[in-house]
Amino acid sequence: MKILIQDENGVRELEEGYASEEELQVFLREHSELIPVDDIELGTPPLLCIGWEVGVASGSQDLLYVDQTGLLTVVETKLKRNQEARRAVVGQILEYASYACAWTAGEVEARAHKFFSSKECPEEYRGFTFEQALRHFLDKTDSHALEGFSYPNFLDGIKANLEQGRIRLVIAIDEPPPSLLRTVEFVNHYSDHFEMYLIQLKRFHDVGTRQNIFVPALFGKVPRTRRPRMEWSWDKYATELGWSDGDVQKVQTLTTRLESVSQSWQPETHFNQGWVTIYCFGKSVFGTQKTKATGVELFFRLKQNPEKSLPQGVNPRQMKEYLYLSGKLDSIDDEQLRRLCGAALREVGLEPIT
Repeated sequence: MKILIQDENGVRELEEGYASEEELQVFLREHSELIPVDDIELGTPPLLCIGWEVGVASGSQDLLYVDQTGLLTVVETKLKRNQEARRAVVGQILEYASYACAWTAGEVEARAHKFFSSKECPEEYRGFTFEQALRHFLDKTDSHALEGFSYPNFLDGIKANLEQGRIRLVIAIDEPPPSLLRTVEFVNHYSDHFEMYLIQLKRFHDVGTRQNIFVPALFGKVPRTRRPRMEWSWDKYATELGWSDGDVQKVQTLTTRLESVSQSWQPETHFNQGWVTIYCFGKSVFGTQKTKATGVELFFRLKQNPEKSLPQGVNPRQMKEYLYLSGKLDSIDDEQLRRLCGAALREVGLEPIT
C-alpha cells in the first residue's frame, strides 16, 4: 500500500513498516489502544498492559494484557518476513496459553508488579502496584467502571478465567499471510473457551514531521453462538465459586439487613461474580462480598469511615473509594448500619429519606 501526503513542501511518500519486531512490541506496549478490541464485540473492555517478554517454561510471551473482568490477553508479535509468521506461530501461542492457564492469580499479580517497577513500563504507570495501575487505568478509560469495583474480586476473576481456560490470544503482524489467517479462523471457530485473533497493524512514518500513522484491522473473527451471560444467585455462589453453606448464609443475611435499613431509598439488589451490590435511587452505594483473602465483608462507597467507633471484632479496611468491614459483622446494630448506608448515599450526592 502506498500513501502520499501533501503539505507546503509538496507531495511525499510515507515510509511503511517496522525496523524490527521489537519496535512493533514497543508501540503495542506503550499504546494498548492499537489493539482494536471494539472490533471483536461492541463494548469489549479496553486492555491494560501488565507484562513484556513474560517468562514461561517454553520461552517468553511478547506482551500480556488484562481487562477489568480479569480476562488475560496474550499478544505474540511477528513480521511477515519472519518465517515463524506462518503456521508455527499458532502452535507457539497455544503453548504459551497452556502455561499461562496454569498460573495462579498471585502469579499474575507478581508478574504485573515486576512489569510496573521496570524501565519497560510506560512512565504513566511506572512504580504503581497492580491495584493502583488498574484503578488509574479504569478511571482514565471509563470512570463508571470504578463503581462497585473490588480488587479482591478482580483477582478472583483472574483465577476463575484461568481455571476455566478462558484466555484471549492475539497474533499481531504487519501483513497476515493467507495460510495463517485460515489457521486462526479454524482454531477460533472450534474453540469453546479461548479466543484467537489476528491483528494487522500497518504503520506509516512521515519522516518530515516525525509522525506515525497506524492502521489496525482485526481478522479471525468467526460467527459463533453467544454464550449466555452467567446469572448469579445464592446457589451459583456455592456451585460456581465454592462458597460454603455458612458463607452463603452469612452474606445472604447481611444483604437482607442492608435491604431492610435502606427500604425507603428504593433499593435494588444486583448479583455479581462474588459480590452483591445494592443500588439506591439508581446508584450503587453498598453491598456484601466474599473473597478468599478477607472472607465475608460489607462494603460502602465511602472515602473515609464516618463512624468513630465500631463494635469490637469488626475490622475496617479503607480503600480509595470504598470502606470494607469484616470480622464480627453481626455485632453491628441496625442503627449503625443505617448510618453507614446513609453516609454512602450522601457520598454520591443523594440525601437519604428518613
